Amino acid sequence: MEVGFLGLGIMGKAMAANLLRHGFRVTVWNRTLSKCDELVAMGAAVGDTPASVVAKCKYTIAMLSDPSAALSVKRRREPFCSYSSVAGCRCCR
Repeated sequence: MEVGFLGLGIMGKAMAANLLRHGFRVTVWNRTLSKCDELVAMGAAVGDTPASVVAKCKYTIAMLSDPSAALSVKRRREPFCSYSSVAGCRCCR
């Protein structure tokens, strides 16, 4: 199973690393690309955009620092999901 992770601060990095240690395939994305390096060394892939991570992975976890960070990621030009894949999704409205 492929799991996506958006946001690699203290919690996000630790959670993604734990998934890798337990045999999950993980694709990560972070606004500061260098924060992905340690996880790539552990076997993670890096997505070009948040939307590419969501499209690639069955499950995606967003562990962003605060509401403004979440909104800045949500406001990127590419959509994260569609109503066909997520019932009641608010991000595509």
